[in-house]
Amino acid sequence: MNIDSWGLLVGLGGLISTVVIFILQNKERIRLQKSSYVFRLNDKYDEICHFGATHPAVMALASRWPERPLADSGLQEISPEQRAYCFFAGMSLGFFETAVYSYRVAKVLTEKEFEDWVRPMMRQLVRRNLPAFKGFAVRGSLSAHSKQMLAAP
Repeated sequence: MNIDSWGLLVGLGGLISTVVIFILQNKERIRLQKSSYVFRLNDKYDEICHFGATHPAVMALASRWPERPLADSGLQEISPEQRAYCFFAGMSLGFFETAVYSYRVAKVLTEKEFEDWVRPMMRQLVRRNLPAFKGFAVRGSLSAHSKQMLAAP
């Protein structure tokens, strides 16, 4: 073997090792991105559950929330409990949007992960808060997928 063959072999080995390292780094980046989304979803859901557990009077509004939209003048004409419930609904709908983005757009959650882990959490929130959520969804700018989830829990 001459020097040119050795040079070609070394160059080819360097190229192959570079490609292998790139593939491994890309897989690790995807895994870290996925875990970041999962932690973000989990943190949002924890905040929602904590709020519900520490504010039972506010959560009692869920069953008797009017399906009509709030007054056009905003949150000034409603009670502090209703304002707090609006905050809760905003957190919950933010959780919906993050979950839908993670699954449908960023594609970091597989269908199995979404169906087995995220959708049950979403359904639980919807069952307890459906009248209010529907009103907020009509007024808000939710994605079509989130609105579909609210329409058919």
